[in-house]
Amino acid sequence: VIRQTRRDAFRLDDKRRSPSMHTVVDAFIKPLTQEAGRMSWALLRHPQGLPCDVFISHCWAEGAYEFINKVTNSWVATRSRCFSRLAPLGAWCCIF
Repeated sequence: VIRQTRRDAFRLDDKRRSPSMHTVVDAFIKPLTQEAGRMSWALLRHPQGLPCDVFISHCWAEGAYEFINKVTNSWVATRSRCFSRLAPLGAWCCIF
C-alpha cells in the first residue's frame, strides 16, 4: 500500500499525477528488490538482461501516473520514428 508521506502529501483521489516517483520507489520497488537479494529492478524483471534502445529521463518529484502516461503516449511514436525492427523495444529509466 502506498501512503502519503511528509515529502509527498499526494491526494488519494488524484488519478492524473499522484503519488511521486519517490513514494512509489520507497513503498513498492525497494521492498521487492530487498526481498530478492538487493538486486536491481531491471534484473529482477529480466535476469538475462535486455538491450537498451531508449533512455528515459524524468523528475523524481513527478507524479507516477503523469510519468506513466507520458511514457506510454510517447512509446508508439518513438518506436515508429526510430526503429523499423519487429523486436521488442527496450528502455532504461532511472526511476527504479
